[in-house]
Amino acid sequence: MIYAFCYHFQLEDPLIQLKEDYKWIDACDFHWRLGIDGLSLGSILLTGFITTLASIQKRRRGDPSE
Repeated sequence: MIYAFCYHFQLEDPLIQLKEDYKWIDACDFHWRLGIDGLSLGSILLTGFITTLASIQKRRRGDPSE
């Protein structure tokens, strides 16, 4: 899923992309907002890469805690 987000990210647009905005608590007008900007793209890719490597390593070792 992380790689799909990065695939659709447009590097030439410096603004926040892939935005999500949900109303959370109507009475207080609270919202849950999430988006990706150019600075956070590197850390998102790194997190996805490390998670993928850890998942592959766990399968290879045949960890008995599965």
